[in-house]
Amino acid sequence: MDVGIEFSHYRVIEHIGRGGMADVWSARDQRLARTVAVKTIARNLSQDMDPVKLFEREAQTIAALEHPHILPIYEFGDYSGQLFIVMRYVSGGSLEDVIEKGPLSIDEMMRVARAVGQALDYAHNSKVIHLDLKPSNILLDSYQSPYLADFGLATMLDPEGRAKNPGSGTLLYMAPEQLTADHLDHRADIYSFAIMIYHMLTGQLPFDAAVPLAIKQLQSGGQMPDVTALRPGLPPGLNIVLQQATEVDIEKRAESMREVLSALEQVLGSARMPLSFDTARAPTGTTGETRGYSTLPLEALISGPLDGLISKPVDKSGGTVPTPATEALDDLVSGPIDRLISKTGEIDASAMDALISGPIDGLISKPGKATRPVEIDDLITGPVDNLVSRTEEIQKVATPDTRNLDDLISGPLDRLVSKTGVRPEASAEAIPLISLTPEAMARQEAEDIYNRARRAYQRGQGRFLLGVTDYILIADYYMKATENGLELDENGRQMLLRGALEYDYAITYWWAQVDNDSRRWTALHALRSENAPARTRALEYLAQISDAEPPQIPRLVAQALQVESNSAAELAAINVLASRSPLPSRNAPIWEKLGLWSSSDWRPAAYSPDIDALLAQKALDDTDPRVSELAARTIGRLRSEAAVQVIAQRRSTGARGALRALALARDEANSLPASSGAGTRIYAWLANTWRRLTDNPLHTVWRFVATVVFSVLAMGLYVYLSLSAGVGAQILLSEIWGRTVSIGLTFGIFLGLAVVVGDELPQRLRGFWKWWARSLWAGAFGFLLGALTWGVYNYLILNDPNIPWNVITYAGIGFAAAFVLMNILRFPGIISLIVTALGLYLPLYYVWNGYFNTGDFTASIIYFYEFGQVFTWLIPMVLVMALGVNLQALIADARWLIRRLRK
Repeated sequence: MDVGIEFSHYRVIEHIGRGGMADVWSARDQRLARTVAVKTIARNLSQDMDPVKLFEREAQTIAALEHPHILPIYEFGDYSGQLFIVMRYVSGGSLEDVIEKGPLSIDEMMRVARAVGQALDYAHNSKVIHLDLKPSNILLDSYQSPYLADFGLATMLDPEGRAKNPGSGTLLYMAPEQLTADHLDHRADIYSFAIMIYHMLTGQLPFDAAVPLAIKQLQSGGQMPDVTALRPGLPPGLNIVLQQATEVDIEKRAESMREVLSALEQVLGSARMPLSFDTARAPTGTTGETRGYSTLPLEALISGPLDGLISKPVDKSGGTVPTPATEALDDLVSGPIDRLISKTGEIDASAMDALISGPIDGLISKPGKATRPVEIDDLITGPVDNLVSRTEEIQKVATPDTRNLDDLISGPLDRLVSKTGVRPEASAEAIPLISLTPEAMARQEAEDIYNRARRAYQRGQGRFLLGVTDYILIADYYMKATENGLELDENGRQMLLRGALEYDYAITYWWAQVDNDSRRWTALHALRSENAPARTRALEYLAQISDAEPPQIPRLVAQALQVESNSAAELAAINVLASRSPLPSRNAPIWEKLGLWSSSDWRPAAYSPDIDALLAQKALDDTDPRVSELAARTIGRLRSEAAVQVIAQRRSTGARGALRALALARDEANSLPASSGAGTRIYAWLANTWRRLTDNPLHTVWRFVATVVFSVLAMGLYVYLSLSAGVGAQILLSEIWGRTVSIGLTFGIFLGLAVVVGDELPQRLRGFWKWWARSLWAGAFGFLLGALTWGVYNYLILNDPNIPWNVITYAGIGFAAAFVLMNILRFPGIISLIVTALGLYLPLYYVWNGYFNTGDFTASIIYFYEFGQVFTWLIPMVLVMALGVNLQALIADARWLIRRLRK
């Protein structure tokens, strides 16, 4: 498994954690458009472990448990021989991350303890013990609601309530019997839970983790250290609770999680949030029976990111347990919502406590504490706390638009009360109390993450804080904001575009959602990113959009370039600068239009002396040759005299790379400013010419080799046929073969040399030398080397030192004409082949016709036994030679054509 891998309908986004036996990845469920967590078996595990068995058992265990505070499993499967579990993704990290920042408050500790304790109690009632309880296995969502995770060591209890000891765990949290006993029961989890309580309250493990508590107890019979020694002010009775929960003798240990939590509530005085436990002993029966919920009137149906915010305990028979508190609750919720609000102040403290249950503290806060007039905005101050506060004053601010409870809830808990269409004053029909679905919880979490990130972003004035997984989570929901009932404003769209640039996710979509000003501002904000590919993408998109007035992009891009160390980002930044200062248009004189000569159009500065000098510095920096070359060429393209002067001054001091930079600038501009000096211009011209001639020598070698090979084949065949058909009876076969090879090879080498010098080299000067200068080169060397090639052939084939140069010159003219045409015009490979073949064939045909038919010539360049062989022999010969001369161009054209056809 790795980032970017796709399996089933998932695409892996990021590696987000590793445990003792598993790696955890975030992934995108492409079928359901949601973000999930994927757990896979880690590599290089101990040979003593059976990871496959443990993994399968974990998947089966979690699948059998359904609790709001147990992380749910979506899928279990196999990918390329590697098992995986797909689970809900939660974005808040782990409890371990929270504890590392310092001890938790008592209220916060109890909030976590209640949720985890309820989950453990449910698991124990379902005959499952966790055996690896620790803060890193308590995951948090964006609301900081806890979820029990990592059931890799979990074990099913037998009918007697015992299970075989798996022999593994986290030593600092393990119960003593996990080190010594063959069988365990649920009290091992109670021991670990107590250590976790100690850790949450003090920020430390017992004995500062120097020695695990279990080992200390086994060695010396010690007890849990005094918690008040590290945190004065805690009630002394807390020590009794924790020490009882960590007794070595399990018979003296607390009997159940419910007992431990009840004791904690009593000692810490947190009676305002009474416990509610799932009473089912196994995950069977209806939802209400399994989860321990009874029915409530419609007005009480408030769902949050956790299980039942308002719940009533049920007895084993399914009936409601009557208590004074629940009777008060029944009376309160049997009428409309107005009554629920107005009568809250009449309930005594114990009855009010019954209304406030579940892991969200202070859902309906206690009356009688208002110190100032209440405002509607005061009703919600965060994602969970004070959902309905100071209820005795609500009537003072209630309006027709805010009288329903639906309208009192805003922010990330919007739509906590389902809009069923029932009027508050209508009689409430009892319906089952249910929790939000995992999908609804994920949507709420995405909304919460979005709101916090949007506030931090501050329309591009703040920071972008989202990680890749959290970003993809919210982007998937907000691309369908209307469908998901989510609010999305311009600031949010800018932030989501910022994330798209950061992580290369749905850029096209979010780019289209904002106007040009927002695009520019967001892309400029992305230049602050610590992610080099993100900076590169931002720069590439900046090159596509118009600038503001006055211009902002060049100055800000230059500032980014000045501190940039990534080559790809440097290249992108230079490209932006290259596109932002075009040369002013002018009417070019006729000699410039014909390419005969060009006048200097250098300007003092393209942007400012500082920005132009920065380009010069980049052109002289030899860290990455690609960056320095692009910077130098950009100087030439922008015609920045200020930048050239910086480079020229550095050249005078012997700076490395200065001459190359000047040559590249001249290559782009076809000149250098007069202020750079005559010597500098000559040096630059010579250096650039030499660089172009010597660049990519392998290309030159292969063209020479191809020309030689095909010419040897063509001329060798001609020589062999000529000697065999004419005087073959008088020449030994070995001599025929010897002359065939020697003449063919010599001719091929000379023809290859003529092609390289007369065509390949001037072609390399295209765009640097004027067309007429390249044509002079091609014509002169084509004529001389073409004539020399056929002159050598004549000498070798006839063994006569008296070479008829008067007719050989026609062959040189043919070479020159072909090379000049190919240098003036840029032909496709097949046209170049035809031009080359004609340049070879026409002079040979003309002279042979004048020699054989008209007597205009006393000698020929090449000889045949019959006139018609000038067609049957010579045409195939020159076509094979031309094929060798243009083989590379033909291959390049064929590749281009194949790519086009594939598209």
